[in-house]
Amino acid sequence: MSQDFNINEWGDKTVGVVFRNTKYAEGHEKVYTYRIFLNMDPKEGDLAVVEKDDTYSFVTIVRIDTAPRLSELAPFRYKWICCIVERRQYNRRIKDEDELILTSAVKAL
Repeated sequence: MSQDFNINEWGDKTVGVVFRNTKYAEGHEKVYTYRIFLNMDPKEGDLAVVEKDDTYSFVTIVRIDTAPRLSELAPFRYKWICCIVERRQYNRRIKDEDELILTSAVKAL
């Protein structure tokens, strides 16, 4: 499916992803290019959600492109990252909670 507009004019960002049900070994796994909204700030290793086969799937971001990797001659329509799973804040909260529990246990002694 050739796209009849210049997809590189949108100012898109792209990332490379691998699906969670496969093991990623650099150079040995299929990496798919997905579009990502400009306001997203992906990091390598982030977990993201994509639409696949009329459902949602988890992917791991393994490549952040410095320039969009989009081809107007691609025989398919590029898909978008739906969202990035925000684990950094969650991980900080769990760490804080663990420290509070430890502090409380020490005070109880």
